[in-house]
Amino acid sequence: MTITLVLVAGGLVGLGLFLCVRELFPAPPQLAAALDRFALPTRRLATDIAPDTRAAHVGRWLAAHIAGTALDVRIPRRDLALIGKSMEEYLVHKLAMTGFGLAVPTMLWDLLMPPVPWLVSTGSTLAYAAIMFAAPDIALRSQAREAREEFTAALIAYLDLIKMARAGGAGPGEALEAPARVCRGWAFQRIAATLDPAARGTRDPWDELARLADRIGVRELADTAAIARRAGTQGAAILDSLTAKAASLREQQLAAALARAKSRTETMTLPVALSVLGYLILLGYPAYARITGA
Repeated sequence: MTITLVLVAGGLVGLGLFLCVRELFPAPPQLAAALDRFALPTRRLATDIAPDTRAAHVGRWLAAHIAGTALDVRIPRRDLALIGKSMEEYLVHKLAMTGFGLAVPTMLWDLLMPPVPWLVSTGSTLAYAAIMFAAPDIALRSQAREAREEFTAALIAYLDLIKMARAGGAGPGEALEAPARVCRGWAFQRIAATLDPAARGTRDPWDELARLADRIGVRELADTAAIARRAGTQGAAILDSLTAKAASLREQQLAAALARAKSRTETMTLPVALSVLGYLILLGYPAYARITGA
């Protein structure tokens, strides 16, 4: 019986560690999946309707009961809108992770661990539950950061296409809509859905772009909307502005890539130094053993 409890407890601990590592450090995508992402949209639109499942019902119940509270204010709605995840899914995920964080330490303390003061067991259980409660937020921020980088890269190409359309004589509204319709990818799909005349109604396309930028938290898209608004309302020439904006975004991406490369190079300094030290010890140990043995 004791061996069975030990195996069960060990399995629960391993499952908890696996979930923590998977949430905090997502695995890199496979090459085929990364290439398919450029051909097919990989993120749902914000207008997708959530399925009518039990989890959706629980999520709507949670959203209704936390409305107006501090938890409601802290929900990262922009990150959720960017990656195409509903608030109900997010709340159910946090509830499940928190319940797991409360259940696993309680079972371990009851089945495996020796008796300890209640303050220690309760404190460790609450600490683990707090970690699991924060894990979905950490994973969501990481996914949103990658999504914004992808969106910015697509926006650079979008600016170049707008510039070409304007140079070809297209109006401000047509120059915004045409590139989004012909290009593929989740970022262009999101822009095309925003600029769809049937869904837009009588609103101007640059106002819809500004609304999308505020909803997903992409400041560069708001700048693009401001440039288009000047062309549409004031008749301003925007080719130079579009060229300067695209060049600025490229420089920012290059600087960010160089910073990441330097950071990763610096993190390799300690492993390389330890490897060299181990190699020197391996080479010098026979001579040292011979000297001390003599």
